[in-house]
Amino acid sequence: MSKFRVDKFTYEAGDLVFLSICHGCKHNHPKPKVPATCDAFLAGIPEEFLRGEAQHLEPTPGQGNDLVFDPKPGFEGLIRGFP
Repeated sequence: MSKFRVDKFTYEAGDLVFLSICHGCKHNHPKPKVPATCDAFLAGIPEEFLRGEAQHLEPTPGQGNDLVFDPKPGFEGLIRGFP
């Protein structure tokens, strides 16, 4: 099943819609631009995080800082159920 980008945080795959948790992170840059950026990834958030294939709960190699997903108020339960 292939996915395609709808906007910077949403992907569709057939009848399914995937929404990235990045929109609920306080490090996110809210301006609607592609690539999506945040304080952790100034040049662009890696696709595996945007597609929900990986969760940014630990810094990644070469990231250049130690920022990880930190929920905005009201989004604390967003990563519940993820490994």
